[in-house]
Amino acid sequence: SRSQILEDKKEAHKFRLKSSRFRLSAEGHLYRRVLTRPLLRCVHPSQVKDFLYKVHKGVCGSHAWGRSLAHKATSQGFFWPHMQKEAEAYVKKHENVVKIHLQCAREQ
Repeated sequence: SRSQILEDKKEAHKFRLKSSRFRLSAEGHLYRRVLTRPLLRCVHPSQVKDFLYKVHKGVCGSHAWGRSLAHKATSQGFFWPHMQKEAEAYVKKHENVVKIHLQCAREQ
């Protein structure tokens, strides 16, 4: 619980540092603050797969691979922990579909 964390001064310091990276909007949306960009809207873990699908989809679209897919999500203003790892796992799971779309793109 939070009271246990605050009792340990080291843990309390870590908590303060990490929490300073996040902001909560008036509408209740969580955002991560980064120095090089505007605020990144946090994606709930239950929505990550649907979000990756939406970023990745498209008839003969870019169908970016893991690292590029995570970068694309960030450049569109979104964030979640372990972005690159989850994007790579998503692409690996759907690798055959990606290969078909890449072949389609080359034929155009």
